Amino acid sequence: MSEIFPTKSRATWMSVGYSLAVAIFGGFAPHIATWLIGAAGSPLSPTCYPIIAAIASTLVLYRLRETAHTALRGPGRCRRADLSAAATSGRVAGMTAPLRLLGKASSINVRKVLWTCAELGIACDREDWGSGFRPLDTPAFQAISPHGLVPVIQLADGSFLRESNTICRYLAAGSALLPEGPLARARVEQWMDWQATELNSAWRLPFLALVRGDPAFAEPRALEAGIAAWNRQMALLDQQLATTGAYVAGASFTLADIVLGLSANRWRMTPMPHPALPALAAWEARLARRPGHRAHAANGIP
Repeated sequence: MSEIFPTKSRATWMSVGYSLAVAIFGGFAPHIATWLIGAAGSPLSPTCYPIIAAIASTLVLYRLRETAHTALRGPGRCRRADLSAAATSGRVAGMTAPLRLLGKASSINVRKVLWTCAELGIACDREDWGSGFRPLDTPAFQAISPHGLVPVIQLADGSFLRESNTICRYLAAGSALLPEGPLARARVEQWMDWQATELNSAWRLPFLALVRGDPAFAEPRALEAGIAAWNRQMALLDQQLATTGAYVAGASFTLADIVLGLSANRWRMTPMPHPALPALAAWEARLARRPGHRAHAANGIP
């Protein structure tokens, strides 16, 4: 029943509803029972009171919509809403309204898109696709994503766009997250490309061994080398952050911080030795002040 309320006010409305029900239907129960006995002349007549209440509750429950496997609604999550003024400008003119996003919320690549949408004020309807939900290996899904991967978004013309970094670039085009100047944009994209190549390659083995528990990647010497390689890549990011003193590509928050913020969260949550990287830690603290980071990066999922 709690799922009928928005996530940000769910506890409030459940407690209010419970308190009112107890106060009204429980508080007046002795008076109603006394009246029923007097009116019907039978000591069994008060049983009609809970029976009627149970029937009414059953009818209400029967009409509630099933919400299993649908996106939660609340701050920083996909929700049904009109696009904001920023999202309806020319920079996202080919997008459906609200954005249709395919992919489960635990996917690190889907979370890139969710965080980007949160920063831009773009509403979306996310559908769960992937392990545990709708399969990715069907001909119908592979017709829109030949590699069988998420995320995928649907555009206004009915076509689809895949690859998380590409989707984020498309959504952020013309915004402060992706500067228009060729050099400024290139400085953002070089770190996004680094994340998708060198950094992703470095974390694959230790993540699969230590988080996913895959025995195929647990050979001790290979695992030790994988951890060292991952830490070396994170040290490079720390050096860059020490140089900028703020964010990955410079003084302003950009898409590079979104894609690498998620990677840093995965690194931090993987149970392995982590060297002290002070510039990276300070950057993570800055990111933690952003609602999108709290909802889609530092949300307990590596």
